[in-house]
Amino acid sequence: MSLLSRDVDSLVDAFVAGEWTEPSMLHRCGVIVDGKPKWLPFLIQRVLKRFPGVRPTRRALTDFLYEDRRLAAASERITTLTNHIRMNSEFDCQLTSLKSSVRPTWTTVRQLADWFDLPVEHLLWFADSSQIGRQHPHGPLCHYHYRWVEKRRSGRRLIESPKPGLRQMQRRLLNECLRHLPVHDAAHGFCKGRSVDTFVQSHTGRQVVLRMDLQNYFPSLRPFRLMRLLMLAGYPEVVARTLSNLCTNTTPSSVLRDYSSISLSNSDRHLTVLLRQPHFPQGAPTSPLIANLLSYRLDARLQGLAQSAGIHYSRYADDLLFSGDERFRRCVKQFRIHVAAIVIAEGLNVNHRKSRIMLQSRQQRATGLVLNQHPAVSRRDFDLLKAILHNCIRFGPQTQNHSGIDNFRMHLLGRIQHMARYHPSRAQKLMHSFEQITF
Repeated sequence: MSLLSRDVDSLVDAFVAGEWTEPSMLHRCGVIVDGKPKWLPFLIQRVLKRFPGVRPTRRALTDFLYEDRRLAAASERITTLTNHIRMNSEFDCQLTSLKSSVRPTWTTVRQLADWFDLPVEHLLWFADSSQIGRQHPHGPLCHYHYRWVEKRRSGRRLIESPKPGLRQMQRRLLNECLRHLPVHDAAHGFCKGRSVDTFVQSHTGRQVVLRMDLQNYFPSLRPFRLMRLLMLAGYPEVVARTLSNLCTNTTPSSVLRDYSSISLSNSDRHLTVLLRQPHFPQGAPTSPLIANLLSYRLDARLQGLAQSAGIHYSRYADDLLFSGDERFRRCVKQFRIHVAAIVIAEGLNVNHRKSRIMLQSRQQRATGLVLNQHPAVSRRDFDLLKAILHNCIRFGPQTQNHSGIDNFRMHLLGRIQHMARYHPSRAQKLMHSFEQITF
């Protein structure tokens, strides 16, 4: 007798509903299988051998079960497999990651929609798995605003800002779910209790500092990795996919057309390719934390590499910092090659043009700070901010807002406050100029 589709569906439900280990899977199958059939532990072992580490998608697992000859033979030896399976696909997910008790649990899309206080069809519209927003970039069917801004040195960056409805959903998802997933200790950007100060803290006063930059960091992170992470945390595949879709976007071709019409470098061409695919948009409140979550293995591997060489490592978004003393100075060039190899293995790329090996005899800079003795803002950055404030007084702040920053006043105030953390007297002079600006 062949396997019934409902039997396979029940087994798949049990397998993917929690921790991807043999004891946990066997325990969950006990909910739907009467008795303790001998074929079940062996089936689970074959599944884990075929899909080691992280659980597969439902489709891959379903195909495997249908093709498993020993499971088919087991169904022939018993009266009916249905006698062994009680139809019950509603599992309380056994969440296995950090602080799982305070994270919401959803086993169906309807439960997720109820949590957002939305009808299911509205939730699926926001998730936009059919990419309708890509086909209608300027109407109400699109959930994002698009804006190109100039980078400080060269090139442009696309800011994709979610509209109020989706932004509110993303913020709630960020605060009540994603924040309770583990981030590596080496990550310092967008993490509670960590900052630029903690990022550079272990790198001050070192003989040599290696700074490396990840190219097109945010759009290079693939959404399927978030879906797998959420499945690893215990969410069913359909819920994990919906959550992932709520946090991703596909840039419409019309938005990229103007950018592609100018002369592009290879890096810029690669960026447009990435933006045409589902990605985590810069401008969404969820993207920075998701980037940290998906970089956990990268951080762990780079931390292990650094520790093996007696080197300090930390990461702030797409900036990687390594530092050490004489031993590191002798091997820094070879070390940089190993770092690049790990980055590539994790599906990312190094922007070699921005990589720097900085000896203590010269200025060591990272995230706008000088690290040689203690964290400090460079004189050049102070003079630049002073000139911007002066021009704001003379010609108006709109003439200095070259990047189109929404709240330029708060942006300038934030830069002055940043200066005050390291140079209070300089910040007082800047604040005096700031107070003379008419916004």
